[in-house]
Amino acid sequence: MTKMTYLLPYPCSCGGTLKKGVASVEFFGIDFGLRSCEICTRCGSEYLSDTVLMEIEKEVKKKKL
Repeated sequence: MTKMTYLLPYPCSCGGTLKKGVASVEFFGIDFGLRSCEICTRCGSEYLSDTVLMEIEKEVKKKKL
């Protein structure tokens, strides 16, 4: 599930427009819930911020995965 909000001033690597949004994050079959991200309106790529990635990394380490 992905929800988009407003446009960002820099493009995706494909040339598409990025929007702030929320996406369901899952790595290796583990659900990390809804997280804020940037979503390309052209290719659909989702980019997580460094902060969100660090939060997920902490959860992974806590679960000893």
